[in-house]
Amino acid sequence: MPWIAPGITIPAVALLACLVSIPPLLVHFKARNFAATVLILGVTILNVQNFANAIIWASQDRYSWWNGKILCDIEVKLYIGIAVAADGAVASIFRQTAMILDTDRMTVAPSPQQRRSRLAVEILLCIMLPVLVMAAHYLVQNDRYWLTTSAGCTPAFDTCWPTLLLIFLWPVLVCLMGSIYCALSVIRLWRHRKEMSSVLSSTPGVTSSRFLRLFALGFTLLLGYCPLAILAFAENVSIPRHRYSWAFIHPPDWAERIILVPSTERLTFDRWAQIATGFLFFLFFGLGKEATQIYHSWLKMTQRWLPTRCMFRGKHHPHQLGAGVLPRAEFALT
Repeated sequence: MPWIAPGITIPAVALLACLVSIPPLLVHFKARNFAATVLILGVTILNVQNFANAIIWASQDRYSWWNGKILCDIEVKLYIGIAVAADGAVASIFRQTAMILDTDRMTVAPSPQQRRSRLAVEILLCIMLPVLVMAAHYLVQNDRYWLTTSAGCTPAFDTCWPTLLLIFLWPVLVCLMGSIYCALSVIRLWRHRKEMSSVLSSTPGVTSSRFLRLFALGFTLLLGYCPLAILAFAENVSIPRHRYSWAFIHPPDWAERIILVPSTERLTFDRWAQIATGFLFFLFFGLGKEATQIYHSWLKMTQRWLPTRCMFRGKHHPHQLGAGVLPRAEFALT
């Protein structure tokens, strides 16, 4: 297997993107921020796929490739579903920020009905809609999947009109909804910028720092997601389309229609965007106070574990470090 520099770099950066996404994931999971948790978890899953696929299909010799059965069947559905879930999560984040900044309807604390309504909308956008799009993909899946260099498992779509409506239209609609809520949030944020602390104090568990970082993250992702969704839809509209035919899309040999596509381009733009998004999570939430507390707890666990291990070894090797006891080090994160 010819391992050239990109074949080593891609798995390394994908794995690093997964690792640095863990602290932000824990931060939002502990804060019970459902939409942000789904967003970070989904992108992390995609980066796990990027890491594994870049190793499995690193070679440009297609005759040496594994056919990817079962694994790719799962991956191509996750690829499609998580893309929609990420758009839904960003839209949910801006919907929530717009509600928080709505001083005309502000309450001391959200009522149980308001919390259930918010969760229902987030489940609809982040879970139910992606699942429906994943299921609808089978209707227009003319090949089982494609295999490409480094990227590995890649979804296949038939060039019929339902593909536009079932697959490529939903990200555009969800992103446009997120853009509307984003614009509303920006207007309200500017209007209440002087009393921001008092406005946010009415929402339990929300601080100015976390709110602004989440807003900045969502805004950054929306700037990337929305144009890409519109561009993908526009490009697919320009492709000549034919009438839908189940027999044409799913012939008797459909299960063996695995298309091998060797490419000199080691990874497509969308896969690099997934990796970059993992580092964005760390940039916005891996350096904050909440993440620092997590790192501090990990260091404390390491401090307790390392001396115990060394003491255990010292019983078998008394000549090492006196009795095998390491001096306890004090760590502090500021």
